[in-house]
Amino acid sequence: MSIKRIFISLMFCLAFPLTAGAVEPEIAKNIEKGLRGIFPEFEVTSITASKIEGLYEVMQGAEIFYVSGDGRYILEGDLFDLKDKRNLTEVQRSSARIGMLHDLEADEFIEFTPEHAEHTVYVFTDTDCTYCRRFHSNIAKVNKLGIAVRYLAFPRQGEDTPTFMVMESVWCSKNRNQALTSAKLGKKPVQMKCSNPVSRQYNLGLQMGVRGTPALFTENGKYIGGYLTPEELVQAIKEAY
Repeated sequence: MSIKRIFISLMFCLAFPLTAGAVEPEIAKNIEKGLRGIFPEFEVTSITASKIEGLYEVMQGAEIFYVSGDGRYILEGDLFDLKDKRNLTEVQRSSARIGMLHDLEADEFIEFTPEHAEHTVYVFTDTDCTYCRRFHSNIAKVNKLGIAVRYLAFPRQGEDTPTFMVMESVWCSKNRNQALTSAKLGKKPVQMKCSNPVSRQYNLGLQMGVRGTPALFTENGKYIGGYLTPEELVQAIKEAY
């Protein structure tokens, strides 16, 4: 993700207090000052020492980038351990996503689940998204393969938009599964208002790095892609563990 996109997403993200962990207070102060000099609204989840001396890992939600100890230089991209053949950045992202997803209440999802689920995927969705609709058209087959799907709302155009209101109505419906299926078939639900998680889920998606829909995540926090056929989904889940 570009630095510009990080800045834009921060307008929608929740603020977290600065936690420096084992990082010296002076270094944490330098990094915070450097970042806020460019991004005044910037709030970080944590600052920790990276595997590279003098370079520090900064997290905002599940977004990760690297900053020099004097707060002057910033580096975006993934850090790989060539010896162990591991993407260290993705390991940290996945860990952060697990915590975010597990903080959600079970009744916040619209869940399509088989009788005996072997795996669960979290899917950020938009009722007007073509590939979201295509994914949902295969939901029975996905369930038959032993995969439960937990949908979260992510109206791509943002809050206070027609799609956002449609998704609020879906989440406020008595039969949310049926309402979501109908909405994905182009049948708009009766407009309803209630206490609902659509805004919270949308902002959660931004924190997790979602930029388009559908966006699929495994239970261990790994992002496995956008639209996948049922067969591709099975393979992606296997590769994620």
